[in-house]
Amino acid sequence: MKVQYELTPEDLVEFAMLSLRRPAVARAIRMRQFGVVMLFGAMGIGFTFLDGLGRLPAFVVVGGMLFALVLPSLWAAQARRQVAASYADGRNRALYAVHEMMLTPEALIVASEFKETRLRWRGIEEIGETENLFLIDESSVMGYVVPRRPFESGGAADGFLKAARAHRARACSGMLPEAPSPQGGAEV
Repeated sequence: MKVQYELTPEDLVEFAMLSLRRPAVARAIRMRQFGVVMLFGAMGIGFTFLDGLGRLPAFVVVGGMLFALVLPSLWAAQARRQVAASYADGRNRALYAVHEMMLTPEALIVASEFKETRLRWRGIEEIGETENLFLIDESSVMGYVVPRRPFESGGAADGFLKAARAHRARACSGMLPEAPSPQGGAEV
């Protein structure tokens, strides 16, 4: 089974936004938000002990809290700018080239005019999906983004995803050691 596709900046922005929701990344974002709130809160409390500042302490506290709430949107905007810049500068030809992804029983093969990659199914960590994309993760920081657009129908896209998951499941079926069996009847 194979598919030809071309990534667009919108595909990569969606992928970047998904990576912000991964548990480790989301936890880091929440910690930064908490840190910003605490910093501005401490500054506001500190300013209350200075005479003649009027409403500055309240402004600092409220401003810090609003900034912490807006922080994820700022990161999203930054991701969009970076993807647009990478597309516009023309130096990422291999990323934006036409790709062909082929599913074989042994491996996932991705080829373009610039490169060819063969990844055994056992090397794939996770296969996920969104409304518009398939995500085939080789690791937590590397993977393949496949848009649903090139498939003729939703059924064809779902068939591709089902085949990829089946190949991976077959390849990984004997990889993990079995859990030790419980010992019956402990002696006292």
